[in-house]
Amino acid sequence: MKADTIHAHEADLPVDPAEGDDVPAKDRQFVTALARGLSVLRAFTSSNEVLGNQEIARRTGLPKPTVSRLTHTLRELNYLRMVKDREKYQLGPAVLALGMAFFRSNSFAQIARPFLQELANATQAHVALGIREGLNSVYMQLWRGRGQSITISREIGFHLPLAKSAMGLAMVAALDADERPGVIAGLAAQVGDDWPRLEAELERARREIEQTGFCIALGAWNSEINAVAAPLVAPETGSLYVVNVSGPAFILTERMLREETGPRLRATIERMRETGAVEWPQVVGRPRSFY
Repeated sequence: MKADTIHAHEADLPVDPAEGDDVPAKDRQFVTALARGLSVLRAFTSSNEVLGNQEIARRTGLPKPTVSRLTHTLRELNYLRMVKDREKYQLGPAVLALGMAFFRSNSFAQIARPFLQELANATQAHVALGIREGLNSVYMQLWRGRGQSITISREIGFHLPLAKSAMGLAMVAALDADERPGVIAGLAAQVGDDWPRLEAELERARREIEQTGFCIALGAWNSEINAVAAPLVAPETGSLYVVNVSGPAFILTERMLREETGPRLRATIERMRETGAVEWPQVVGRPRSFY
């Protein structure tokens, strides 16, 4: 039987040329031209892979003449390539080379793979390993349960807003004292008048993670999708990751997430801890029920 698909599209949000860098207002070491060039690359997402200068300018907030110079330079360096007869760009092979270097240097993702594939099979859901990028979380690995009848159209590199996903809520809850103030300020500016609601959601997620090791989100980003997420740290590098389990809301109900899927996710991370590859972040309490 052909699997049904829930389509998941990334938010079409402007790209801040300095987003993700938490740059002080007067940082003499910060190279604005480089940040602008990187913001052009960041404007490309899996759902908008072919862009012209006008669209890139809209997404980045940069003047179109600046974008034209940047895209020309990036094309010369093979970070962008021109789509024939369309005067538009796609990401080039130099970006792929950087991405492959990132994956090859990330031994943690290799260690996590069999554990998280097993989790996907057991839950018959989507399991993703994510990292923070600015005010978004990004899928760096994705597993689907074997025989899964309903799929969600996501892929590696998929972006989710920190403010609107279980993965993002877990990520913010586990940030260290150095990173947290800048991210909180960015989120407050991003959501504006909706900050009191988001602040309450962030606090709820923090309490859940402190008590159980995971937090849930019900239709936070897509009304058809529910999810549970748990943060973890790779002690070798100190890097923060989040494991997210998501699926159709009519299957992954709140009760299912709290009583079955969440505890299974927590148990998977505990098994990963036994290898020495991961640790719980400091926010996670250690109630007796963990063991």
